[in-house]
Amino acid sequence: MQWKKQRSQKLHLSPRSPKSPKKADKKAEKKSGNFLAEHKAELRKVTWPNRQELAKETVTVIVVSLLVGVIIFGMDTALSFCYDKLMNIGGANSTASETSNEINPADLISVGGDEENSPVNVEVEDQDSEGAAEEGAENAEQPEANEGAENAEQSENNEAAENAEQSENNEAAENAEQSENNEAAENAEQSEDNEAAENSDNSENEGAENAEQ
Repeated sequence: MQWKKQRSQKLHLSPRSPKSPKKADKKAEKKSGNFLAEHKAELRKVTWPNRQELAKETVTVIVVSLLVGVIIFGMDTALSFCYDKLMNIGGANSTASETSNEINPADLISVGGDEENSPVNVEVEDQDSEGAAEEGAENAEQPEANEGAENAEQSENNEAAENAEQSENNEAAENAEQSENNEAAENAEQSEDNEAAENSDNSENEGAENAEQ
């Protein structure tokens, strides 16, 4: 009995032999094969739509998308219209409050007394002084602008006159040079003709004298 117990203890304590790599590869191949086979089986179970069903579904999708777009557009326009109306109402209320907060001249003027020293009169005087200052500035700017325009016109006229004079002088000089050149050419031609005639006369006279001799 003791020998059997020791043997069983040795067998229990002995390490297990590692699995061979070939067996592991075979199991992995079996798992992958099973995975692909399961996918094929599931794909075979799928019912694919016909052309008619596909066309109907595409048409429904397009119609639904257009309806949703129209609904969103209408909601957007309605909300923007309401927002504009609310902003206009708020702007009108703000302008009304500003006008109500303006100073009333009758309230500022004292009951028994002096309107000259009232703030309203002071504001009016300030406005009058500002208007007078603006008018004075405009009146001062107008003669300066007129002087500048006159000076510009005078300078333009002077430049035009100078250019005209220069062009006339150049034309006169060119005409004088051309006339001088023409006169010189004519004089040279006349002198050449005269010399040729004199030479021909002299040669004829010499020929006649030689013939008489």
